Amino acid sequence: MILLSTANGQSGFFFEQWVEQSRPWTRVQIDVKDCPRMNDKFLAEMRILLGEEDFTQEFQNKFLHAPGAIFTRDMIANAFKDYVKPLLPWDKQVME
Repeated sequence: MILLSTANGQSGFFFEQWVEQSRPWTRVQIDVKDCPRMNDKFLAEMRILLGEEDFTQEFQNKFLHAPGAIFTRDMIANAFKDYVKPLLPWDKQVME
């Protein structure tokens, strides 16, 4: 089976398959500069048309966080790990 797509944020099936190294896929990434159909003029036009973030995802296959996001995906995931210390040292007296 071949799964073919461009990056579109840090969520969804394609992103999960790309980043989860335990999945049994061979990952192949092709740089847009290695594609002879994509000349510099076309890429410059697309960069202007799409804007920097969309161009980066569409043509450079970079999974970017959602525009305007305050917290990245990694920051949110790390908040649920045991090694992250609480901001406030709650003790039993405070909770009662």
